[in-house]
Amino acid sequence: MTAVMKRGDRLPALTLTITDAGAPVDLTAATAIRLIVRAAADRSTDPPLIDATIPARPADGVLSYPWADGDTATAGEYRVEVEVTWPGGLRQTFPGDTYGALRILPDLG
Repeated sequence: MTAVMKRGDRLPALTLTITDAGAPVDLTAATAIRLIVRAAADRSTDPPLIDATIPARPADGVLSYPWADGDTATAGEYRVEVEVTWPGGLRQTFPGDTYGALRILPDLG
């Protein structure tokens, strides 16, 4: 997943499709879904740009995050992951083998 935005824009919402082995993941049984976005150069101890709970539990794995004020205020390269908590407290991170990417481009005015 790679998303590109202009600095300060809040539309369109960030849309992510959670997949495993190329197939959409049915999230209806998930007990929690968390979106985490960090600057690509950040250490894991730095606070994330976004750390948000996604309330929807879609069967087709498509998640949508409406940008909050300030989320896209700083141009740069960011890493994205989604943590899904399943019944029994078992956690699974998507994508599992890399990170999604978010690029916020400077605007011209």
